[in-house]
Formats: sequence, structure tokens, C-alpha cells
Amino acid sequence: MRRSIPPDDRGFLFGDGVYEVVRIYRGRCFEMSAHEHRLLQSASGIGIKIS
Repeated sequence: MRRSIPPDDRGFLFGDGVYEVVRIYRGRCFEMSAHEHRLLQSASGIGIKIS
């Protein structure tokens, strides 16, 4: 499937983005639900839709 970037996309124009670092202990993600919540909240704050 081929996709294109809209010409008014903020990530393309300004480099907007969010990231979240997840620690892993003994092969398991540490507090993953808290990481997911922060990531979704941050993305929503700058208008990124995560599906």
C-alpha cells in the first residue's frame, strides 16, 4: 500500500513528534500502562492521532 504525507503535516514541516522510553527488567516492560498513557497524552497534545 502506498501512502503520502499531506503538505500541511506538522511532523513533515516542523519535525513535531513525541517519544517514550520504556525500561525493561528481566524481559518485562516496566509500568507499560503508564508509558502508554503518557505517549497518548503527549501525541494528543500536539495533534497526532494514534490508531
